[in-house]
Amino acid sequence: MKHTSSNTMAEPSKKKVTFKHFLVVQHPVKSYEEWQPAFDAHESVRKQYGLTVLSVGRGLENSDMIFILMAAEDLKKAKEFSQSSNLKEIMQKAGVMATPIISFMNNVRSDFSAIPQKERIFLTHHVKKFETWLKVFDAEGQDTRAAHGMIDRGLARDAEDPKRVYLLFAVGDMKKIQARIKSPELKKIMADAGVEGAPVVHTYKVEG
Repeated sequence: MKHTSSNTMAEPSKKKVTFKHFLVVQHPVKSYEEWQPAFDAHESVRKQYGLTVLSVGRGLENSDMIFILMAAEDLKKAKEFSQSSNLKEIMQKAGVMATPIISFMNNVRSDFSAIPQKERIFLTHHVKKFETWLKVFDAEGQDTRAAHGMIDRGLARDAEDPKRVYLLFAVGDMKKIQARIKSPELKKIMADAGVEGAPVVHTYKVEG
């Protein structure tokens, strides 16, 4: 079943739209078909807190794992929303099966132009120094990443820990991506960039 709400369609088509902050929510649900109407019905409350849903995704490995990307006008209000008793009540009624993972981010760069690819990779890692990491990331370049199946969509920093980096890619070729992630070349690039520890990788498909 595709997500049909006009408020949660895949991604905005206006390329030049710029967002300052993001809120990403991840959680499993008992049933997507039961969760979706409850989520849509909560739209007016999200708007009161300055939140706009940019996309809703379902995990590629587990289709009942939900990924929600929202633009936030004000991170303080976004945090108030995440801690509200109303949200907890709605989640419980909607069949959310575990405590959600909620990330608050400051946008560095993003592209929300419409593209045909629906699958996404959401990657998180910690770096020693963001400026050093960014130079290496930019030296690698979008074209190189695209050649390995990874289409740049977003780059953000954690609002509380600016050394935590979030990357969003559209999937051009999953086999190429998997090979790239395992490659010695990428491991060297990450080491040169000062990446600390192994990255956390999630894959999902945008609904709508």
